[in-house]
Amino acid sequence: MTHWSVRRKCISRLYILLVVAWGMSSTIRWPAANMSDGFHDSSSSEQRPDFTGVWQLQSTENQQSFMLALGYNRIFARAAYLTSVTQVIETHGDSLVFTIHVVPRIPSSVRHMFDRIGARVGVYFAAKRRTIVKPGEERIHMNDDAGRKMLLSNPHYVGAVFRGRLKYLDQGHELTIDRFLDDGRMVEHLRYPSKGLEMRRIFAKVTETIP
Repeated sequence: MTHWSVRRKCISRLYILLVVAWGMSSTIRWPAANMSDGFHDSSSSEQRPDFTGVWQLQSTENQQSFMLALGYNRIFARAAYLTSVTQVIETHGDSLVFTIHVVPRIPSSVRHMFDRIGARVGVYFAAKRRTIVKPGEERIHMNDDAGRKMLLSNPHYVGAVFRGRLKYLDQGHELTIDRFLDDGRMVEHLRYPSKGLEMRRIFAKVTETIP
């Protein structure tokens, strides 16, 4: 059997495992904020939202198209719907400490098979990672959910929005990211300006107690 035949067989089996991808839509009220790219912090400490707590990914908007634009294949873009993403956010002074857990939302027996097949076609998830984000810091190294290296540049507050620029170090994609609270939910709003694409991830707070 040729390498390509093996790869096609693996891909076919992955499609079977990824049976149904859930897709939920949400209507989000965007907070008023100056959309300029200036890197000054225009909020007082009283205006800044409190992101502290344990947040569970609840729904996404335009995730698959956005991931395809970032160079992920369709298998990985579909697999992303079947993962449980939890962000634990702690506040230490001005800094935010993110501990992010990414776990496939499938039975353990199927998950082991998924991991074996995924390893052969380069599909995997960064199970856990920790990043300290300090407003105004020029360069912060981090990774996305698949382990790709990114650089977060000069995160800062604009009113009630926490904003920064993201760049994929190996692939060169340049994005912007906004984080804010809306009706008790936390919203990540990513933009890919050069391609005119946006993606939103909406998180529900599980608890305010940090484990």
